[in-house]
Amino acid sequence: MKTLFRNAAVALVLLLAALAVDRCFIIPYRCNIITKQVTDAIRLIGSIDAPQLRAAELARNNAQRMQACVASCPENVAAAMDLAACYRILGQHQKAIAAYNSALRVDRRPELYLNLGQAQIEAGDKREGLQNLITACLYNPALLDEIGEQQPEVREAVGRYQIQLEETARHSR
Repeated sequence: MKTLFRNAAVALVLLLAALAVDRCFIIPYRCNIITKQVTDAIRLIGSIDAPQLRAAELARNNAQRMQACVASCPENVAAAMDLAACYRILGQHQKAIAAYNSALRVDRRPELYLNLGQAQIEAGDKREGLQNLITACLYNPALLDEIGEQQPEVREAVGRYQIQLEETARHSR
């Protein structure tokens, strides 16, 4: 009887160890490989004059692949960004916004704010979109060159903020 319990306990420990290895190492590794493949596919879609139907098909297939990765590895910001990019290609702006917001809960990268702002503007929410573009450019002023037609408004807001910082610094001396 003792041997039976001991063997069952050993089997349970081995099973839990295998599940832990799968969850902590194998699944993230597979997601990293898929994320790299999808990132390359997104760049390819953006760099060639692919027919719109072909681009949509690629984006749809890649979004399905990325959904599983984002669900199993929610801390993988690159996977969330790729999923959001696929949604943007498909014109599914609300899903893209949700994916960018999910990534922002993990990390506060300027490019996340940039992409979120662009997706919000594409979805018709110019006010929120501009606010996120401003945040992106406050974090990284080099992004001003990437925001397109919203640049004057964002540049003005970033300039006002920088002046405000200088005045605060002068008053605190």
